[in-house]
Amino acid sequence: MKGIKSLIYEIDGLNLVINIGDKNQIKYKDISSVISEEKTFEYLRNLFCIIDSWNKEYINTKMIDGSSWSLSIIYSNGNKKEYSGKSSYPNNFEAFERLNQKLIDEVQNG
Repeated sequence: MKGIKSLIYEIDGLNLVINIGDKNQIKYKDISSVISEEKTFEYLRNLFCIIDSWNKEYINTKMIDGSSWSLSIIYSNGNKKEYSGKSSYPNNFEAFERLNQKLIDEVQNG
């Protein structure tokens, strides 16, 4: 988990951005808040357990209209790990959504 610079999750025009550095920061809708190193580490630990078995792409070609999403993990050395989908998701995508919502709720509620 060392060396991660930022994480960007986009779904249907909404962005969740987590910047990691001297001060870890979350940006989502009208929220822009510093988050503790402990919360950041817990989030990343859980995230990597969830995405460990993900493929790079999940595309349902039979759906013309549908939801699009992407997750980018950007490392300090410039490397990038990317996952994306259109009308298709990994089996444990709901766990990923719950993890994000938990972090957002914790930031909103202090």
